[in-house]
Amino acid sequence: MKIRQHACLLPLLAALACPAFASPVPAAPPAAPAYSVTFLPSGFTASDMNNAGQIVGNTQENQAWIWSDEGIVNLSLLTPGVQATAINNRGEAAGYFSYPDASAFIYSQGQIRDIGRPDGLNYAIPHAINDRGEVAGTAGNFPGDSSRAFLYSGGTMTAIGTFGGDQGDAYGLNKQGQVVGATALPAVDAPRGEPRAFLYRDGSLRQLFGPGGEPLGVVYDINDAGTLALSPVGTARGINNDGNIVGNFGRFDSDLTHAFLYADGSTIDLNDLIVPEPGWTVTEAEDINDAGQILGTACFGSTQDCRSIRLDLIPAIPEPRSAAMLLAGLAGLGALRRLRGRSGPGRSGPAASCSSLAVPGGSWRTWCAVPLQAWWAGRLLRAKGTPSA
Repeated sequence: MKIRQHACLLPLLAALACPAFASPVPAAPPAAPAYSVTFLPSGFTASDMNNAGQIVGNTQENQAWIWSDEGIVNLSLLTPGVQATAINNRGEAAGYFSYPDASAFIYSQGQIRDIGRPDGLNYAIPHAINDRGEVAGTAGNFPGDSSRAFLYSGGTMTAIGTFGGDQGDAYGLNKQGQVVGATALPAVDAPRGEPRAFLYRDGSLRQLFGPGGEPLGVVYDINDAGTLALSPVGTARGINNDGNIVGNFGRFDSDLTHAFLYADGSTIDLNDLIVPEPGWTVTEAEDINDAGQILGTACFGSTQDCRSIRLDLIPAIPEPRSAAMLLAGLAGLGALRRLRGRSGPGRSGPAASCSSLAVPGGSWRTWCAVPLQAWWAGRLLRAKGTPSA
């Protein structure tokens, strides 16, 4: 199963995982809601979403689904014991077999194909699949703590090295084959090593640093222009090809995290952009596609009664004829315009006032307020599942 991302509610992880509990300075919310909320089926835990709004995930009954507005494709009817964890824009899904072993697979055109595991490792859990059918994720030995990031490309499964430690996880993958995640650097006071964000491409592993030269702990996503999913606040989880970023942050006034959208230099609490459902809080935003749809989680009250959700942009309202109405709506429409996706790769992303860092194939245009995010929390935050013993 996928481990949900309520790390700020886990006492052992909170000190490491959660950024400082300071709310971002929010932009003024629009005059009208920007997003409608679709609650996904009860008991279904979403993992990933593509540009068509198709969502892959798993049910409490260990059924692997591809959910869309048109219906559900149940992969478990093809092969029992599969867990689905990632999907690309061609509708191909990646996941792993929960038994008899934990090899990775690709679902395409109605068939499930075993793509194996790196040599010497006994499980492989995909976290991302691109439109070329390349797959990135985490592989390792179970039981045991050691792991490696991996890339499946051209029919070959490759274990990505570390910076000397015994841990590695790949989380993001773009159409260029660039992989991002975290891997370990040996440390005297950290038996498992200290987390360091990496960029991997064409056999080369590079450590990622912030604008001031500080090491970054983990990066979860990268878009097709090579822009990294990083944010001035909280934990950035996903980025689209317009450079819009989603994630979550902690608040002093809430036991739950809140989901955010970072666009054009502004950070906005997603709860301010929707029609509120009484008692529900949007706590996590995991992904944003090029249509502006957001995959996330909403929780009821302060409990763990949580559901996967999809946020869909509400079409812009035609300009009112009344001058008075027009003036009243200008602020809201301006905010909505910043939020609505602009198609096509290669956009500049967040505001130019942000710090930038060149990486092969693209540039990073935001910064990270918490350079060393907790890696072990990151593993739980992003992990798509744990293979059965």
